[in-house]
Amino acid sequence: MSAFGWIGDWISGKFRASSTPKPPIVIRSSSPDASPSGLQFAAYKEARSHIGWEENKNRAALRDFIAKSGIKLDPVDLPWCAAYANGCCAAVGAHGTGSAMARSFLGSPMKRTYDPKEGDFVIFWRVSPTSESGHVAFFVRFSADGKKVLALGGNQNNSVCEEWHDASRVIGFTRLP
Repeated sequence: MSAFGWIGDWISGKFRASSTPKPPIVIRSSSPDASPSGLQFAAYKEARSHIGWEENKNRAALRDFIAKSGIKLDPVDLPWCAAYANGCCAAVGAHGTGSAMARSFLGSPMKRTYDPKEGDFVIFWRVSPTSESGHVAFFVRFSADGKKVLALGGNQNNSVCEEWHDASRVIGFTRLP
C-alpha cells in the first residue's frame, strides 16, 4: 500500500477494475463504525438545510453560523469549507476539529473510514497530494464509474451546494467519533 493508503494505490493504478471502475472500498459491516453516527448524519442534514446559501448574498448568516464553531472568518475573504463543516458539527452539538484547515478533518477527533457512507466527511487535496491545501465536504456518493465523488459542502462555487469532484483527489474519508 502506498503512503496515501488505498486511495494512493487506486490513484497510482495498482487497483484496476475489470469492467466498471470503482474505488476499492473495504466493507466492514460488522465493525462498530460501519455507518455514520447519529451526530454525523445530523451534521450532514444541517448542511443540506443550507443548500443555496451564497458567500456574498448570505455573508452575514454564514459568518454567524461559522462563528458558532468558534472559528471567526469572513467567507468572502477566506476559504471556508472546513469552517462550514465545523459549523455543521457545532449546530448539532458535536465537536469538530476547531480548525479552518480542510486537512484537519484527517486528524483527531475524526475517525478514518474505508467504507464511506452518505454523510461522512470526504477530504480532497488541492495543489498537490502533499500540500497543506485541501477541501472538505460531506460525502454523498460515487459516480457509477467510480471516477467522481459527489460532495455537499461549503465554499463550492462560492456557496453551499452539491458538486462533483475527481475521485483521484480524495485523500481520505472520516466521521465523527
